[in-house]
Amino acid sequence: EKYRGKVLLIVNIASQCGLTKGNYAELTELSQKYADKDFKILSFPRNQFGGQMPEGDGEEMVCRLRSA
Repeated sequence: EKYRGKVLLIVNIASQCGLTKGNYAELTELSQKYADKDFKILSFPRNQFGGQMPEGDGEEMVCRLRSA
């Protein structure tokens, strides 16, 4: 119900993946560009891609990427 009527982009995240930093920057740009259009990005940490997400919930990774 929280996201009814919104456009959603659902992504898996993995902190140890070599593409993470660039992808996060692009996702942040998209989020800011379409914030006024009810566009939301939902990201879910995943450790099933070669163990590339050892953090439990992804919060540590997001904080590290924001400060980079």
